[in-house]
Parts: sequence; structure tokens; C-alpha cells
Amino acid sequence: MGFAIPVNIAKRVVPQLIQFGEVRRPKLGANLLPVASLSDQGARLPVTTGLIVRNVVQGTSASQAGLKGLSQDPSGNVSLGDIIISIDGEI
Repeated sequence: MGFAIPVNIAKRVVPQLIQFGEVRRPKLGANLLPVASLSDQGARLPVTTGLIVRNVVQGTSASQAGLKGLSQDPSGNVSLGDIIISIDGEI
């Protein structure tokens, strides 16, 4: 059995394999939900499209960037965190 790997992928992957022994892929470090999925369930949100930051993993890029996820107070009320509506001007 053989596998074919496109040369443009091999050029990116091989140096990482040599240097680190593994391929390191970027991770945001946040769990995201589509705004539409909550809107369909009856949630009233300030926007109609985008991604809701559900939670942020500490020590990740999302945490360092200051993203805030959903939070719940002791009485059970949920507070909305950040909603991503575009990245680098792209919707």
C-alpha cells in the first residue's frame, strides 16, 4: 500500500517532522458555536451571523487574545461572551 502526498504539503510538513518529530498545527483554543444554531433554538442575540465563543481554554491563543466565553452566575443566568463576526476583515 502506498500513499501520495502533494509536494506543497510535504514542503510544509517535513521541516516540522525533522525539527520537532511531529507536525504542529495551529489551534485557537476556544470552542465555538454558530449563532444560527442558538437563534434556531429561540435565543435572542445581537447579531444574525457569526460564531459564539462558548468557552476558552486557558493558556491558548484565544486566552492570550482576551476572548471571553459564555459564563453562568450562581443563580443560573447565562451571560454572553464574545461573538466573532469576521476575521481580518473577512466575513
